[in-house]
Amino acid sequence: MIQGDGVIVASPTGSTAYNMSAGGSIVYNYVHSLLLTPICPHSLSFRPLILPDNCCITLRASEKSRSDFYNVSLDGDHKFELHRGEKIDIEGSMCTLPFVTFNPEDPMAEW
Repeated sequence: MIQGDGVIVASPTGSTAYNMSAGGSIVYNYVHSLLLTPICPHSLSFRPLILPDNCCITLRASEKSRSDFYNVSLDGDHKFELHRGEKIDIEGSMCTLPFVTFNPEDPMAEW
């Protein structure tokens, strides 16, 4: 059970923004992994984790929660509510997506 202000699940390419500011690790882009980082945990025993990308992370809102729902944000954009007893399964994708590519023929690529 996670007790704290929240949790961040990130890929290595997402590890340098919110994850790092919450005390998570910086992971090299080609390491196939998922990062699980607590936001202001209420226990010193809950530390950031680096997990293999072939595992499934399940986040479930407790039935005994004092709150009726939790806010979930995907990449800071898509927001929805997770109500008591509901769960989210998070897995790494089998597909990769190049975000930035450089053309060696392009004169601007040298900078």
